[in-house]
Amino acid sequence: MSDAEKIYKAIFKGSIPPSIEEKYQKVFEVLAAGFSEVCVEEYKTAVEDIHDIEALELAGRFRKKLPLLVHAFEIMVYIAETVPGNQSEFINYKTRKIFGFLSMTYGGCRSTVKFLKGLFLLRKIKNV
Repeated sequence: MSDAEKIYKAIFKGSIPPSIEEKYQKVFEVLAAGFSEVCVEEYKTAVEDIHDIEALELAGRFRKKLPLLVHAFEIMVYIAETVPGNQSEFINYKTRKIFGFLSMTYGGCRSTVKFLKGLFLLRKIKNV
């Protein structure tokens, strides 16, 4: 599984459309060229060795670690939000306030668990 597939699956829980993967690879090559070899190696280790890279990215963003992984997630979101099929991931269509509140509460709890897991996973990567 490629890096793009892993990142897309972590964010959207589905398989990546070929058009998004192609665009992502082009942008990522330019992005990675601007980072040191150490950052690129940390990124490769994270994507290859860690199963829950979403949790790792969340903790890395907060702790200002793994900048290439954080930027890779940002790029994927920017590219994927242009696809009409992903619109439901970005817009909450719940019409009742209670459903909106429950959705926000679930998201907050899920993010907290992912963050704590990510902090633990950061320790598994050397040099971070």
